Amino acid sequence: MIKRILLIGEEKSFMVSSIANGLRRELFEVIMSEPITAVLKKVTDVPQVILFYLTDSVSDNAVLLQYINTMVVDHRCRFYILGNPLDMEEAYKHLDKANVQKEFYRPINVQNIIDELLKIDEMDDVRLPGRRRILLVDDDEVTLRTLSNWLQDRYTVYMANSGKDALRFLLNNVVDLVLLDYEMPGLSGPEVLDGIRNDPMTEDIPVMFLTGKNDQESVLYAVSLHPAKYLLKTLPKDDILKAIDEFFLP
Repeated sequence: MIKRILLIGEEKSFMVSSIANGLRRELFEVIMSEPITAVLKKVTDVPQVILFYLTDSVSDNAVLLQYINTMVVDHRCRFYILGNPLDMEEAYKHLDKANVQKEFYRPINVQNIIDELLKIDEMDDVRLPGRRRILLVDDDEVTLRTLSNWLQDRYTVYMANSGKDALRFLLNNVVDLVLLDYEMPGLSGPEVLDGIRNDPMTEDIPVMFLTGKNDQESVLYAVSLHPAKYLLKTLPKDDILKAIDEFFLP
């Protein structure tokens, strides 16, 4: 069976302690981490399995949840989430549900968790295959949610509702593609692209415009910046998905 597990949760919690103790009785090595991004970043040798005890105090913590997304994808971990349905629903605004192996609802039965983990044969490759990561940047929440729903079955999706938040996110997270709106308050899409290109840490990240701007002046200017593609939001869903899928083909 697998030997090492990362348990993310508040260590002072009785339930988190009970889960850790139950796993240790079954000879699992349990690495504990508080649900704090800075603490999680100190975990260097990430185990094959991550358990996340979700509470309402962290269910809307976008930075933490997006970092956990990255950790799961980068290390191809099996990821299990524990909590109540309402907290999970809130967390899935930032946490990629497609990466979740199984949900355990409160009240938690520790033996059920142990039984599930014991099913994983140590001879199997327990790490899950990686997925391409896409950052959606748009000031319209409906657009972000719609695109995320379209893409999350095949990609790991992150979201930023401003250019400033996008640039800040990219400094600490690796993505394979940015889908960028053209017209946004604050930093415009072209200004965000300029910021990405002028930072050595992000300059190689491909960027596609996905926008409603279709006037000739905007299109010609955007194309002059040499994005990976310039897509219109008015395109049918299948055409947008096809363009993204084809971009990632060898």
